[in-house]
Parts: sequence; structure tokens; C-alpha cells
Amino acid sequence: MVGWRWYILVIGNFDELLTSSSQDLKVFKDILLSTIQEWVNGREYDSFPIPPTPFHLVLHSLPLKESIIEDRFSDVGLENIQITRL
Repeated sequence: MVGWRWYILVIGNFDELLTSSSQDLKVFKDILLSTIQEWVNGREYDSFPIPPTPFHLVLHSLPLKESIIEDRFSDVGLENIQITRL
């Protein structure tokens, strides 16, 4: 494979992203999960096949916003999320 061997997407200030609508956040979540699955599983269709490639997502926010993030995740059906404090 030419280029990178893995990808990482970092979204800062996640607590400020799509705050006006849980539905918008749900659509965003669905798109992210679908994208991650395609990278991890690879693709064998159309003219741009891609081998399985690790893809990681980091959502960053201030520590005092942690409970807000957990509530927003729960609202869109995301549970069992690993929270890492740096």
C-alpha cells in the first residue's frame, strides 16, 4: 500500500459540535461509524479498492464537559464509550 498505514481523525471541542439537534448528531454519528467500518474492513468495489486500514477517532473536549458528552452520546445510542483523560 502506498502512503499511510493508518488514519486518525481528531475533532476538538466536541462538546460544541452540533449542539442544536440530537438528530443532527445522530446523523453525524451514523456517517462516522459507516466511514470507520469501511476503512477497517476495506472495500472491494468500484474503481477505488482499499485494503483494510486502521482508522481511529479522537473526540476532544474539556474535562468539565465530560458529563455533557456522555449525555449526548446516550441520546444518540452510543454507549460503552472509553473515556481517556490526558
